[in-house]
Amino acid sequence: MSGPHARRPDAGRLAGYDVVRIVVGFVLLTAAALKGYQLAAGPVAETGLLTSRWFLIGVVEFELFFGLWLLAGPPPSAKPETSSPTRNRHESEGR
Repeated sequence: MSGPHARRPDAGRLAGYDVVRIVVGFVLLTAAALKGYQLAAGPVAETGLLTSRWFLIGVVEFELFFGLWLLAGPPPSAKPETSSPTRNRHESEGR
């Protein structure tokens, strides 16, 4: 089948980058959930900056947002199949 709706042979499979991105995303979300539970359920031994409650809350937020960002994947405009600097330049010039 050819034409604009033809499927690529590898369209349903994940690339190696996608597998790593998804696994690391889930690991970060799991770490954020466990650290968040530990912060909410028990006392924190605040002996310095790296063990202070506010610093650990920031670490949990970073892990949560970065894990969600990894699971969401790159935006469509960042994918090489859909964006080409040469093609976009010619389209903007009206060619």
